[in-house]
Amino acid sequence: MNHFESIGTIIKDLLPAEATSDKSTYRGQHFEIVSGTAFLLGIDKRFFEDENQNLQLDIYKKFSLNRAACIIRNLCMVRTQLEHNFSKIRIGIQQQFKSITQMPEYISPKALSELSDIGIDLYRFRQKPTPFLIEVNREIQNRINNCRNLFPDWLAWD
Repeated sequence: MNHFESIGTIIKDLLPAEATSDKSTYRGQHFEIVSGTAFLLGIDKRFFEDENQNLQLDIYKKFSLNRAACIIRNLCMVRTQLEHNFSKIRIGIQQQFKSITQMPEYISPKALSELSDIGIDLYRFRQKPTPFLIEVNREIQNRINNCRNLFPDWLAWD
């Protein structure tokens, strides 16, 4: 089980029992919030398409069309991959003199490319992965409020 599969399992475990036993009777805004959060965290689309999961594919599609949501999704995916592979990335940078972009097995080149295409260049040559992680976290913090309008008004955002 990879890291994103375990996140999908955690999200499923957080849902109330009635939500997991009969998804059709619990399709209110709670599923929209969980599905939206899962999208932003970078949960793979196949979890939204899986009948055994309680994530809504229509929310995935809605968020996929929103530029701010896609930015946060890519940033969160990069952060999760960096945290999950931190020691391997550190070795690659410090001992093998690689850049983050030269380690596609650890950091998604697609996510980095999509972020770069819209002007978010996270990677500059660094001798340690920690400043890269700090930069990713700062970008998420600066941009997460752009997704506020995708969630119900009653949700306590702050």
